Amino acid sequence: MGRAPGRGRSGRWGGIVADLALMIAITLLPLLTLGAYLSYRAVREERTAIYATARKQAQETAQRADTLIVETRALLTILAQSPTLRAGDPAATRAYLLDIKMRFPYYDDLYAIDPGGSVYASAARPAGERVTVGDQPFFQAAVRDNRTVISDVIISRTTSRPVVVVAMPIPGGAGGGAVGPPTGAVAATLDLVLLQQWLDNRTLPPRTTITVVDDRGRVLARSLDPEGWVGRTIADVPTVRTAVDRREGIVEGADVDGVARLSGFATAREVPWFVLVGIPRDAVFAPLRREIELMALRLLLAGLATAVLALVVVRRVVRPVQQLTAGARAIAGGDLAHRIPLRRRDELGQLALATNRMADALVGSLAAQRQAQERLEEAVAQVGRGLTSAVEPTALLTPLVEAAAGLTRADAGLLAFSDGSPPVVTGGLAQSDPALLDRLGARVPDDAAAGAPFSAADLRALGMASWLLAPVRVRDEALGTLVVFRAGAEGAREPAGGRGVAPFGEADERLLRTFADQAAVAIEQARLRTAVAQAEALRELHRLQTDFIATASHELRAPITGIKGYAAVLLRDDLPLDEATRRECLAGIERLTDRLAVQVRAFFDAMRAGEGRLGLRREPADLGALAAPVVHSFATRVTSHAFRLAVAPGLPPALADPARVEDVLGNLLDNAVKYAPAGGPIAVEVGRADAATLLVTVRDEGIGIPPEEQERIFDRFYRLDQSATRHAGGAGLGLYLCRAYVTGMGGRLWVESRPGAGSAFRFTLPVAGAVGGGAAPANAAPGAAGVGAR
Repeated sequence: MGRAPGRGRSGRWGGIVADLALMIAITLLPLLTLGAYLSYRAVREERTAIYATARKQAQETAQRADTLIVETRALLTILAQSPTLRAGDPAATRAYLLDIKMRFPYYDDLYAIDPGGSVYASAARPAGERVTVGDQPFFQAAVRDNRTVISDVIISRTTSRPVVVVAMPIPGGAGGGAVGPPTGAVAATLDLVLLQQWLDNRTLPPRTTITVVDDRGRVLARSLDPEGWVGRTIADVPTVRTAVDRREGIVEGADVDGVARLSGFATAREVPWFVLVGIPRDAVFAPLRREIELMALRLLLAGLATAVLALVVVRRVVRPVQQLTAGARAIAGGDLAHRIPLRRRDELGQLALATNRMADALVGSLAAQRQAQERLEEAVAQVGRGLTSAVEPTALLTPLVEAAAGLTRADAGLLAFSDGSPPVVTGGLAQSDPALLDRLGARVPDDAAAGAPFSAADLRALGMASWLLAPVRVRDEALGTLVVFRAGAEGAREPAGGRGVAPFGEADERLLRTFADQAAVAIEQARLRTAVAQAEALRELHRLQTDFIATASHELRAPITGIKGYAAVLLRDDLPLDEATRRECLAGIERLTDRLAVQVRAFFDAMRAGEGRLGLRREPADLGALAAPVVHSFATRVTSHAFRLAVAPGLPPALADPARVEDVLGNLLDNAVKYAPAGGPIAVEVGRADAATLLVTVRDEGIGIPPEEQERIFDRFYRLDQSATRHAGGAGLGLYLCRAYVTGMGGRLWVESRPGAGSAFRFTLPVAGAVGGGAAPANAAPGAAGVGAR
């Protein structure tokens, strides 16, 4: 026997109560998580702040220790250079040192030492008392190495406090110079009570300690209970070992007095002393711990209040939910005449009302679905007949869009293409602004879930109120989007969710998807025809490449054959070669090698240009200065032509690649030499095209170029196929590379020519300052210059 509806294992309340309990848990879980996170972050931030404070205090104390040593060294430098100490008079020296000690009372003693190690003057010992420090390491190092020495920390015999001895050699040169061995040493016994006073004056949190130890772990100064700790060795304490080993950083653990502290430590630079600043962990975290406990109590009270409120809500929700469940089951079972008798104004009442309206809509949608099916079958038949009868598939796109708009009862249609082609529009959009249609077509997504591409302003501009779209795809490839529009009353709601608000419905959406699939078939057929045409073009390209390979082989074979011939002559032992003949052969090899290198580089540059990776530099360049050596070189080598160079005065530099500019000029001059009659003049002119552009012209009086060939001569591998030009040879790459170079530098290259009247090849380059390349001083040679005679 089945269970009664709405009953579960725990009775009629069990399921909802369990769900509410789960809801409470889910509601409180983020609060608990947030509280834990905030507590963790507060602890971490507090710990970070404590570490920063401790480390800063340690660094400042270490700097103070360094300051004491630096000040002592400066004092000893003055004493070592003083005439009194250099004179070696014990009485005068002792009086001088007593005066200095009275000014600086924190020095336990100041004394002068002779070369044998005997103290002959002391500020702390009676006059005449002889003390020897010759066996002390600090004295031996100061005299032997002639440098300032700092001793290990020792306990003073007079004050029982830690002191350190700083010794400096007294120079032996005349006038304080460093020439000769030291004449003794001057030393100062620094009482570390000054460092202790520094610690006592620091403003620190309660129970915070600053401890200064040497490299053997002996306590030199301590801010808390210094009498009990100064002089003791604490090298076995873990925090001290860590500070000595790591020299600078932070550490957490028990301090020398057993109190758990967060410690920062640093090392002095002048002496091997280590400073540990420890802040008690318990004293710092106690307020934070109380705040966390208070936060936990608040969360607990919030959870209890939520549970009580949930129980109240349960009693008001269960019975209406049971009525809603029973009514929804009846409607889902096919009883579309059933209605839920729930009369409430809250959300449950609205849900009951919405369920009843849904039943009414289902009754109406069944009839609408039958009508949509009939229209869909009619549309498929109509589009299928069009596809099988059309000669050109794309010719079907406009009637297809018209059919889609007509069968969906739309007022206009639009087919946008993903490749940026102009959209196909019909109906009320045919009279719209073409620029607006192009802009909207570019914004239409290829996926209905991508969002609404049309704003309320766009719809008003088009005179439409609602829209519906369907993606046009072939094998998961987006080809475009088909959109239909309906005009409506002013104030119609803006469509959302990728399709228009009523009156468009699901039947219209299915119908539009069918037309979108048919449009995809038509576009795919057109692409197949284009692919066939491209295959024909590839075959033509293959033919051109075959011709290029043959030409290139011929062009490369000529210099290689010449090189081989010269080399064979040089290698023959049976021919007596004089020095002039040998040099002529070597010069020929060099000339042919240069020619071969130029041809190979041209082939590689042509390949890089085809791949879009020429890698040109752009920098300010003087076109007149670049053109002069190129023209001079041709005038020297080619005596059958008269060359002339004319440079306009006051030209600014161009933004260009100097090496490529020379290559362009060389190719254009070489082209002029090939196709100009012997003895004809060849001119190179450099001037301005406008304020932001320079113009270079290479002019000849050769055979000229027919108008239909003037653009093709810049194609890769192309050569004029005329009997008058076949003697010129070449691989068909020179003009192609010239245009690639000029275009890559931001300019333009073209030709002006008439058959039989010569040609003028012109190219432009931008002025350096006019294109953001930075202003550069104009350095073109003033006036026109003639370079080279015949």
